[in-house]
Amino acid sequence: MKLVQASLIALGVAVVCLLIPIVHFVSGPLAPVIGGIVGASRGKVTTGQAFILGIIIGVEFAILAAVIGWLVVAVAANLAESGGTAPFMQANVLPALAGGALVYGAILGTIGSLIGGAMGRRGNKQPTTTVPAENSPS
Repeated sequence: MKLVQASLIALGVAVVCLLIPIVHFVSGPLAPVIGGIVGASRGKVTTGQAFILGIIIGVEFAILAAVIGWLVVAVAANLAESGGTAPFMQANVLPALAGGALVYGAILGTIGSLIGGAMGRRGNKQPTTTVPAENSPS
């Protein structure tokens, strides 16, 4: 359950990175890394879980890319019927788009998850210093 929550946080952060105007030119390509860092640090994932989280982020990106691509194809098909042009109407565009998003999101999501998991675990450690007992004369 911790990985599902972390992956949803990562996807939300990544989508926000893509939606911010002007800034999205920088934050958009780095969105899986930024999302992975935030999601993994909030979930305090281990190194092994970071790899799984990265794959989940990649799958989420593939689904998101497929849905957006399908919407673009649907609008393009509607334009083609009304006499416009439909540049994305080829059958191999959606699988290629989803596959590219899967690989891209998984690699960068894993990198971000490894960084965020290490940050989350480091912030969780309690200080180990002890306070010396007061020496009172008896």
